[in-house]
Amino acid sequence: MTRLPKHQAFTLVELLVVIAIIGVLVALLLPAVQAAREAARRSQCSNNLKQIGLAVHNYHDVYKQFPPGGPGTDVHPNNDGYRISAWVRILPFLEQEPLYSQLNLGGPFRHVPNELLPDGDRVRHKQISVMLCPSDDYPPFTPASGDGRWAKGNYIASAGSQRADGCSADCRPFNAYMEVLPRENTVYGRSLDPRNISGLFSYWGTDIRLADVRGGTSNTLLAGEQVGGCTSDGQRSSWWHPNSSGAWGITITPLNTWNTCDFARPHQITHPDCTASDCWNFTYGFRSKHPGGVNFVLADASVRFISETIEHATVFQALGSRREAPMGQY
Repeated sequence: MTRLPKHQAFTLVELLVVIAIIGVLVALLLPAVQAAREAARRSQCSNNLKQIGLAVHNYHDVYKQFPPGGPGTDVHPNNDGYRISAWVRILPFLEQEPLYSQLNLGGPFRHVPNELLPDGDRVRHKQISVMLCPSDDYPPFTPASGDGRWAKGNYIASAGSQRADGCSADCRPFNAYMEVLPRENTVYGRSLDPRNISGLFSYWGTDIRLADVRGGTSNTLLAGEQVGGCTSDGQRSSWWHPNSSGAWGITITPLNTWNTCDFARPHQITHPDCTASDCWNFTYGFRSKHPGGVNFVLADASVRFISETIEHATVFQALGSRREAPMGQY
């Protein structure tokens, strides 16, 4: 009589050992997978900034100045409401001529973001991929839906070492770092006089040219990263609007300052009384979801990842200024 072979089964101990080994392998593999994904996202983010830098240079080649962040010197910006950001002006150089050609730029600029396009969308509803960093998982529109939404912007033009206001006197600690300018360091760059502007862009859209970059184009910030969720409304986080932390920023605020962000953890709150979205000293800084620093494009269109540990008072402020080169590593 032929005996059938006996089948060996796993004991409970053996099964638990196998599960433990698989768990260890997954635990070892997961960080590597996450790191690889973040490296790819960071690379895409750098590429977006590179495209923006090249588009700005192409704009300069045509118009002989950097794109103004507001109406510019031809139209005084007081009482001009919405206006348009510098990024709106470079749309034709970002392969967005079809969108740009639909904008009515002949009337008051304040009406542009609110215009109704032939497809039924408002102008401010239009999102383009080059304005979004894939590492920022915050919703691409604020609010998320409805007619009141604004398209988010992750890349902000640098106004440099410019003064900021807002909130309260106790919540303006970073004004101590602002550049001493030939005439006056105005709040957010509210001036049409280039002598009052630290960087390449300003809130009012002052005309700045490459010839004005005396510190060297490889030593001057053109634009850097911002993340969603650090202001209370969509208008102020949108790349369409010049009065927006989604369109321009300042270097007086230390890199990766999270006080006004709605996802900030307790240990990230450096000034507990300064967490409101109108604490602009904190809001208009550069920040990113990349570990350890922020991507920037410089005035020569090169892209650099700058560590959040950069010496802030002198080196970072010199990078923001178009007048001086930084005396230190970055």
